[in-house]
Amino acid sequence: MNVYQASSAFLEDPKSGVRAKATRVSYRCDLIRLDQSRDVDSFTEEELLEIIFAPLVKGPRKGQRPADGTLYSRRSCFESFFSYCQFRGWVKDDPSRHLKRFIPGKGKPVIQNNWLTHDEVEKVLSHVDMDTLDGPRDNVFLRLGFTAGLRISELANLRWSDVNFDRREMTLVGKGEKLATVSVSRNTFGYLVDWH
Repeated sequence: MNVYQASSAFLEDPKSGVRAKATRVSYRCDLIRLDQSRDVDSFTEEELLEIIFAPLVKGPRKGQRPADGTLYSRRSCFESFFSYCQFRGWVKDDPSRHLKRFIPGKGKPVIQNNWLTHDEVEKVLSHVDMDTLDGPRDNVFLRLGFTAGLRISELANLRWSDVNFDRREMTLVGKGEKLATVSVSRNTFGYLVDWH
């Protein structure tokens, strides 16, 4: 069976799992990259990698390597297509089964964090007016944020019953609605006791 016949069957068969119209359109664009007259059982992993990494042919990035999202999309398409072809008995060995080794899943770029320096933290804390009614509270919340890494929502939901004064710990509901126990630094704990 050639690629044209196999891809037509793949995109129309509900058993292929390609149900969304947008996915079918995207897959059709990626499958056109394969030689339509070739037998589906004649492709190798190396050929698929060449097709996936083929430079862009139009747009502002013409001639450049495709973006990671494009590589992932092409890989997903070929994995689905050749897996379906193997399911139907049109290919003996799926040439796309190990493509994940070369093209990992969609990854998020590493976020560059701009951490405050010790001097910057001290500068923030020095602006808290401890003579006001809210000063001690603000001081403790800022220190808990800096030293224990608590989020604003976690700080806002804290209650005195969450604090274990004997063990210098707090129990709170953290990210993902998970219960977490957090140690309080000695310096911050002193301010917490004074405020209490």
